[in-house]
Amino acid sequence: MNDIIDNIIKCSFEYEKALIESNRKKVNKNAAKINKLIRELYKLNEDYKLSTLLNNKNLVVQFVGAMGLLKRDYDKAINKIIELSEKDHIVSCLAFLIKCNKDNRDELLKDMWPE
Repeated sequence: MNDIIDNIIKCSFEYEKALIESNRKKVNKNAAKINKLIRELYKLNEDYKLSTLLNNKNLVVQFVGAMGLLKRDYDKAINKIIELSEKDHIVSCLAFLIKCNKDNRDELLKDMWPE
């Protein structure tokens, strides 16, 4: 699960970079990767049905854009992610993980997605 989350964060930075460069091909490629990774998270978490996040491209794009802001404007990014997290459980969990220290991530994941 850590790999998936790390890849989502990595792709979000690539997505943001592509947006800045106006590279539509890379924007679409990274958005597709993130959507796929989020689907993988849902597969690992069968207690929750696929929610609006997977069916609402706009929400995915907003979430990815907010994550891309993390390096430049952490507070603004976190506020946007928190706002989006109210619309979707998985975004809520991801937002929580992003805010947490990486050393604590394994422990937090066990609590959120018990095996």
